[in-house]
Amino acid sequence: MDAPQAETAQPRLLDHPAAHSLLAVGIVQPRLEEAVDFYSAFGLSAREEHGALALRAATSTAPAATLREGPKRRVGHLTFGAYEEDIPRFKTHIAAMGLKLADPPKGVEPEPGSIWVMDPDGMAIQIAPSIKTNPDARRQSQFADPDGWRHCPDRAATRAAPQRLGHTFLFSSDIERTNRFYQNVLGLGLSDGNQYVSFLHGKFGSDHHIVGFGQSHAHGFHHLSFEVANIDQIGVGGQHMASLGHTGWGFGRHVAGSNWFWYIRDPWGGWIEYFCDIDYIPAGTQVPLRELAPEDSVYLWGPPMSEDFIVNPEPA
Repeated sequence: MDAPQAETAQPRLLDHPAAHSLLAVGIVQPRLEEAVDFYSAFGLSAREEHGALALRAATSTAPAATLREGPKRRVGHLTFGAYEEDIPRFKTHIAAMGLKLADPPKGVEPEPGSIWVMDPDGMAIQIAPSIKTNPDARRQSQFADPDGWRHCPDRAATRAAPQRLGHTFLFSSDIERTNRFYQNVLGLGLSDGNQYVSFLHGKFGSDHHIVGFGQSHAHGFHHLSFEVANIDQIGVGGQHMASLGHTGWGFGRHVAGSNWFWYIRDPWGGWIEYFCDIDYIPAGTQVPLRELAPEDSVYLWGPPMSEDFIVNPEPA
């Protein structure tokens, strides 16, 4: 996949501090030995580091997710990246919003220079000084094109190779309150939504969404989503996981984001997604408000949706 081309050498700071990228997701879950096998089969690098299991995509030096041992599955924290100049502004802004800085979760090593705050569902949010990792332009599919008249690659040479963490999707106990926090405190923009779902992007230029939320009875984890190079990798990856007994939902296409997808059910009550060709929102774009029809909240086309796909595994 070609490297994205920068729109500007250095984006101008906004009038308010804003996160530019989703850097990582911190998850607590049981059976980490089983997690190594599952995420390695998906195509990620999975190895123990500093008492946690670090998951890396092909082009990432930093972990896209860190897994720590615990009795049940839950999201421990999210790490967002911000320009270093914005960190002091975030401190002032958070205080002006009537919020207090928080301590990192127990056992989590904070990024140097980062600050922490709690979201409305009590989840820890780390804002870390970082270069922008979200693309600076739309990343289109890169199809294999062998010489001659045969244009399909060999199956043996085609593997799903996740390139980067694109987004995460979580359940929220109050989606309106959650939207206000992520827009007003973290500076994200609302891309699409309705009373059931919301999708938020970074205003320095980003994918259609770097985080999304679904209305539910409680906070909970739904999925991690990783970009691959093309549709072939989605299909081969989904079939490979199915051959190992990891069922899923796909192949299909979303309305919100436009991307193609295949979701794999993980062993702990959540999902992980292969995607490509997601919509891109350039820096400075004023996204027109669109109320998603309920039938467009999940997909445009695809096989029948799994009955448990939009079920929050957290107990009522």
